[in-house]
Amino acid sequence: MNGLIILLVIAVFFAAIWFGIRTLKRTMTAAAESMSSLLREGVETTAHVVATEKRRMSRRQFEYFVTYAFRTREGSDCNKELRVSATHFDDFNEGQPIEIVYLPRDPSISATREMVNKVRYTPPG
Repeated sequence: MNGLIILLVIAVFFAAIWFGIRTLKRTMTAAAESMSSLLREGVETTAHVVATEKRRMSRRQFEYFVTYAFRTREGSDCNKELRVSATHFDDFNEGQPIEIVYLPRDPSISATREMVNKVRYTPPG
Protein backbone atom coordinates (compact mmCIF):
# COMPACT_ATOMS: atom_id res chain seq x y z
CA MET A 1 0.00 0.00 0.00
CA ASN A 2 2.78 2.44 0.93
CA GLY A 3 4.58 1.62 -2.33
CA LEU A 4 1.42 2.49 -4.29
CA ILE A 5 1.12 5.85 -2.53
CA ILE A 6 4.77 6.62 -3.26
CA LEU A 7 4.29 5.74 -6.93
CA LEU A 8 1.20 7.92 -7.06
CA VAL A 9 3.07 10.87 -5.50
CA ILE A 10 5.95 10.43 -7.98
CA ALA A 11 3.51 10.26 -10.91
CA VAL A 12 1.75 13.44 -9.78
CA PHE A 13 5.12 15.17 -9.33
CA PHE A 14 6.29 14.28 -12.85
CA ALA A 15 2.92 15.22 -14.35
CA ALA A 16 3.14 18.65 -12.71
CA ILE A 17 6.65 19.14 -14.10
CA TRP A 18 5.53 18.04 -17.57
CA PHE A 19 2.55 20.42 -17.59
CA GLY A 20 4.74 23.23 -16.26
CA ILE A 21 7.28 22.74 -19.02
CA ARG A 22 4.55 22.67 -21.68
CA THR A 23 3.04 25.89 -20.34
CA LEU A 24 6.43 27.59 -20.19
CA LYS A 25 7.25 26.47 -23.73
CA ARG A 26 3.93 27.82 -25.02
CA THR A 27 4.47 31.15 -23.24
CA MET A 28 8.01 31.50 -24.56
CA THR A 29 6.94 30.58 -28.09
CA ALA A 30 4.18 33.20 -28.04
CA ALA A 31 6.60 35.87 -26.74
CA ALA A 32 9.15 34.99 -29.43
CA GLU A 33 6.48 35.14 -32.15
CA SER A 34 5.28 38.53 -30.88
CA MET A 35 8.80 39.95 -30.86
CA SER A 36 9.47 38.53 -34.32
CA SER A 37 6.33 40.26 -35.60
CA LEU A 38 7.39 43.53 -33.96
CA LEU A 39 10.78 43.29 -35.68
CA ARG A 40 9.19 42.71 -39.10
CA GLU A 41 5.99 44.76 -39.01
CA GLY A 42 6.23 47.06 -36.00
CA VAL A 43 5.42 50.75 -36.17
CA GLU A 44 7.18 53.23 -33.90
CA THR A 45 5.32 55.87 -31.93
CA THR A 46 5.60 57.85 -28.72
CA ALA A 47 3.72 56.60 -25.69
CA HIS A 48 3.41 58.18 -22.25
CA VAL A 49 3.87 56.48 -18.90
CA VAL A 50 0.53 56.55 -17.08
CA ALA A 51 1.42 54.49 -14.01
CA THR A 52 4.29 52.80 -12.20
CA GLU A 53 3.69 50.15 -9.58
CA LYS A 54 5.82 48.08 -7.24
CA ARG A 55 3.89 44.94 -6.20
CA ARG A 56 4.81 42.76 -3.26
CA MET A 57 4.91 39.14 -4.35
CA SER A 58 6.20 37.71 -1.06
CA ARG A 59 7.84 38.95 2.13
CA ARG A 60 11.07 39.87 0.35
CA GLN A 61 10.20 39.84 -3.33
CA PHE A 62 8.70 42.59 -5.44
CA GLU A 63 7.75 42.85 -9.10
CA TYR A 64 7.84 46.17 -10.94
CA PHE A 65 5.35 47.33 -13.56
CA VAL A 66 5.05 50.30 -15.88
CA THR A 67 1.85 51.09 -17.76
CA TYR A 68 2.04 53.22 -20.88
CA ALA A 69 -0.62 54.63 -23.18
CA PHE A 70 -0.42 55.41 -26.87
CA ARG A 71 -2.58 56.19 -29.87
CA THR A 72 -2.31 54.08 -33.02
CA ARG A 73 -2.02 55.70 -36.42
CA GLU A 74 -5.69 54.72 -36.92
CA GLY A 75 -6.61 56.76 -33.84
CA SER A 76 -7.28 53.95 -31.33
CA ASP A 77 -6.15 54.50 -27.73
CA CYS A 78 -4.21 51.60 -26.21
CA ASN A 79 -2.63 50.80 -22.84
CA LYS A 80 0.03 48.23 -22.06
CA GLU A 81 1.36 47.04 -18.73
CA LEU A 82 5.02 46.08 -18.90
CA ARG A 83 6.97 44.20 -16.29
CA VAL A 84 10.40 45.76 -15.78
CA SER A 85 13.44 44.90 -13.73
CA ALA A 86 14.10 46.61 -10.41
CA THR A 87 17.18 48.26 -11.92
CA HIS A 88 15.09 49.90 -14.69
CA PHE A 89 12.01 50.75 -12.62
CA ASP A 90 13.32 54.15 -11.55
CA ASP A 91 13.94 55.06 -15.20
CA PHE A 92 10.18 55.56 -15.63
CA ASN A 93 8.06 58.43 -14.29
CA GLU A 94 4.37 59.15 -14.80
CA GLY A 95 3.84 61.49 -17.75
CA GLN A 96 7.21 60.66 -19.27
CA PRO A 97 7.26 60.05 -23.03
CA ILE A 98 8.78 56.75 -24.18
CA GLU A 99 9.36 55.37 -27.65
CA ILE A 100 7.52 52.12 -28.37
CA VAL A 101 6.91 49.74 -31.26
CA TYR A 102 3.46 48.20 -31.79
CA LEU A 103 1.78 45.93 -34.32
CA PRO A 104 -0.77 47.84 -36.43
CA ARG A 105 -2.85 44.65 -36.94
CA ASP A 106 -2.85 43.99 -33.16
CA PRO A 107 -1.88 47.03 -31.06
CA SER A 108 -2.14 44.94 -27.89
CA ILE A 109 1.30 43.67 -28.93
CA SER A 110 3.88 46.33 -28.21
CA ALA A 111 7.22 46.85 -26.52
CA THR A 112 9.60 49.69 -25.83
CA ARG A 113 11.83 50.59 -28.77
CA GLU A 114 14.79 49.85 -26.50
CA MET A 115 13.60 46.25 -26.02
CA VAL A 116 13.00 45.75 -29.74
CA ASN A 117 16.39 47.24 -30.64
CA LYS A 118 18.10 45.04 -28.07
CA VAL A 119 16.70 41.97 -29.85
CA ARG A 120 17.33 43.44 -33.30
CA TYR A 121 21.00 44.16 -32.66
CA THR A 122 21.91 41.16 -30.52
CA PRO A 123 23.98 38.72 -32.55
CA PRO A 124 22.70 35.13 -32.59
CA GLY A 125 24.52 33.13 -30.12
